[in-house]
Order: sequence, then structure tokens, then C-alpha cells
Amino acid sequence: MDLNEFPPEFDYDFLDESIANPSYCTQAPLCDASLRGSEHNNASNDLYNQNDSDNQNANACSLNNPEDDAAPDQLVLDVTEEVEEDIWLTPPVPYAGQTFSNNQEAREFYNSYAKRIGFSIRTSCTRLSGVKRELNKVQFVFNREGHGRKPKEYQAAAESDDSNFDDDCESDDGNDNAEKKKLDSGTKRKREKMLHTDCKGRMVVKLIADKWHVIFFAPDHNHDLVHKPSLKKFLRSHKGIPKPVKDFIALLHGCNLSSGRIMQLMNEFYGSAQLVPYEGKDVSNFRSKIRRTEKYKDMQETLDYFKKLEQQDAEFFYKIKLDAAHKVECLFWVDGAVRHAYIESYSDLVSFDATYMTNMYDMPFAPFIGINRHGQSFMLGCAFIRDEKIPSYVWLFETFLEAMQGKAPVSIITDQDAAMSCAIAKIFPNTNHRNCRWHIMDNFFGTIGPILAVDEKLEEDFKECLNYTVTLDEYESKWSAMVSKYSLQDSEHF
Repeated sequence: MDLNEFPPEFDYDFLDESIANPSYCTQAPLCDASLRGSEHNNASNDLYNQNDSDNQNANACSLNNPEDDAAPDQLVLDVTEEVEEDIWLTPPVPYAGQTFSNNQEAREFYNSYAKRIGFSIRTSCTRLSGVKRELNKVQFVFNREGHGRKPKEYQAAAESDDSNFDDDCESDDGNDNAEKKKLDSGTKRKREKMLHTDCKGRMVVKLIADKWHVIFFAPDHNHDLVHKPSLKKFLRSHKGIPKPVKDFIALLHGCNLSSGRIMQLMNEFYGSAQLVPYEGKDVSNFRSKIRRTEKYKDMQETLDYFKKLEQQDAEFFYKIKLDAAHKVECLFWVDGAVRHAYIESYSDLVSFDATYMTNMYDMPFAPFIGINRHGQSFMLGCAFIRDEKIPSYVWLFETFLEAMQGKAPVSIITDQDAAMSCAIAKIFPNTNHRNCRWHIMDNFFGTIGPILAVDEKLEEDFKECLNYTVTLDEYESKWSAMVSKYSLQDSEHF
């Protein structure tokens, strides 16, 4: 039911004409948008005049107006759409008298305006003050403003003036001429020409009373503008990665994400690869810059972190080996709680592996892994080594003994690496050295895998022989029985 109208069964004869047709309504009048604009422009009027004008506007929108009764909803929608269109289609445009706190802020504002319109900018000229020689005037123009450099024919004519002297010198010395030809034999890089249009679009700012004021602005251009968002990122002043995005890319770089993966994430953030305001090459260049800055800082940051841990934990242990060039060759560290756990309880078994090469320095990561009473693995120490050779392993095992107060493990499990076996035999002579079953089976299934895949019973007996034998004699007897049962005496692998 419409509250602005009387019900259909209402007796209009009961009221007189003035009461039956009231001049008020329950909704705010939206009859004329220009009246709203005039109130905004004339904000200096007193409150009494504003209230009086509002009452007149309300009276003008009475319910008895037949034009308003025809389509009141359509009138509201038209006014609303007109206001929204004015808001969204009017981007901020520079104007004379606009102020900025510094010239960099003025340039960023004009550059953002240029990106919306579709052109690139550059700083044309600057002016210094006469007394203090400080910057007080800057002009920003279109990137291809002006006429460009002089044609090459003038430069060729200038070079031909000195050609006689060069010819005389070359005739005197033929060897120099041959060397010059060798040096100049390479092909020159073909560079694209920039076509200048002598565009007059510009913005001039001047320093007045510690504020930069726009004293001149020309919005007209005599060239085509770039309207596609996917092409605006190639304009010179709009290239590059914004500062907040650089911080995010640096965070992803610290997580060892590749440039391609980072661009995939950015494509998801922006909605499409065409909407990303930079290219994958820009991300790769930025990551290279990060590597150059961190190249000589990472080791110092690691040492600072170790010293900080040493202050918090008095029994924290670390040791570094340097080469002849004073570069880090090997690095080992372990905390105090793990040292106590190994020395007191968990020195019976250690698993050691050095096959991890997922770091940016291509240095093998070699962790010492222990097993607790609950069958859970835990770290007994970590190391980075330069290579997988005997001297590196000898230094690492000697450092491990030093950290664990000379207590060698009862048993150690490693892969089938010859250099590792030699170092263990030298440093841990009384330790039971066993090869890792996973590495053995990984190498073994490459040869006997096709044979086991054909016969399921042979595979079951093979696994039972490996998994359910304790002593050496029991293993040898079951293995011989399996070979005889399946007639594998002629197989070189069994």
C-alpha cells in the first residue's frame, strides 16, 4: 500500500479540498538536480535562506502535479543515473592554481592523469632561483614533445670534413687500419626511432610560498592516445613495478618462488595477464637486483643470527670453515637442547644424507637425523658443505664429534656414497655403518623390477626375505630357498 495516497474506500467528501490534497510527502524531493547543485555552490548562504529554498522545492513537488504522478520512479532513476555518470566519467584533471607539497607529488599526479588519458610524460626543463639556486620551476611534457635530434645527414657531413686527414694517416699505417676493421666488424645494434610530434600538451608548476602551484596546463594533444589497459604498461613513464608490489615480490622471492610462478600469482590478483601493469622480464630484473644487493650480506646476516641465538642459548654451537679466498666452504650448527638429548639418550642411531640441493647456492644440505623413543625423527644438527668429497665429510664428522663432546653414534645409516663411507670409516671407526634400504631398493628395482612385476608370488617372497629376516644366517637361507624355488640360478641379478 502506498502511504502517499488515501485508501480507495476513503470518503473524500468528508474533507474539504485543501485537506484532501495535502502538499507534503514522505519522501525527499528529487525533482530537480540543478537545485541541489546550486545549494552546493552557494554554501555561503545562511541557514534561513537554505531552509526557505528547501521548503519551496518541496512545495514544487506536490502530489497533485500530473507530470510527477505520471512516472515518479522513472524520474528518480534518471536523476540517480545522471549523478553516477557524472561521478565516474570525470577523473581528476590538473587545473591552474592546483597546489602540491613538492614537485615529485606534482609529477606523480600528472603521470597518473597521463596514464588514464593514454600518453607518457617526461620532465622537459627546470629552472633554479637566482639567489639560492634552488629548484623553483618544472615543466612536464609529452614524452615525444619537440622535434627530436638533428637528422643523421648533418652528422655524416661533419664526419666527412675530417675524412682527408684520416685517409692520410691510414695510408701511412696499414696495420692500424686492419685492426680498426677487425674491431668494427661487428654488426651495429638496430635502434628504433622516436617520432616526435611537437605536442603542446604540458603542465608547468612553480614554487610559491613553499607550495608548488600549477601555473599553466594545456590538455590538448596532436597524437593518438593509448586506450587499451594492456598497452599502457609499455609507455615509458608507466613502466616498472610499484613500490608496494615490489615489497610483495621481495617476500615471494624470499620463499624461492620463480619469476614465472610470481607472474602466475599476479595474473590471478589482477584478473588477467593483460591487466598486469608490468611484464615477467621486469620481475626477473627486480629479482636480479635483489640478488646483487644480498650477495655479500647473507653470510653476515647468518652470523649475526647465530650470535643472537648464542646469547639466548649458551650451549648453542656453530662452526664455519673458510677456504683460501676466505669464503665459506662448510657450515654446521646445532642448539643446546638437541646436544643434551643426543648425549644423554639418543646416540644409538643417526641417519645422515646429503642429497638436498634445493638452495640458491648449489651447496648440499646435510642434516643429522635421530629417532626418539616414540619412533619420531628429529634434527641432531644441520650443515652446508661445498661439495660431496672426502675432505668436506671429514671436517663435518669431526665437527659433529666436537659438538657432541666426542660421543660417536652407535649406528649410522647413509646412502651408497663412496666418499661418505671413507670419511665414516676414518672418523667413526667403531660405528656400525649401514646403507639406507630405500636407496638400495631404488637402485635394485631398476634391474629386477620387470622380473618381479611378472610373478606376484616371487615378489611376495622377495619382500618377506628382506623385511622379516633379522640375522645374516636367516637372510642367506631364505634367499637361497627363494632362488632355488623359482630357478633363478642363471639370473645375474639374483
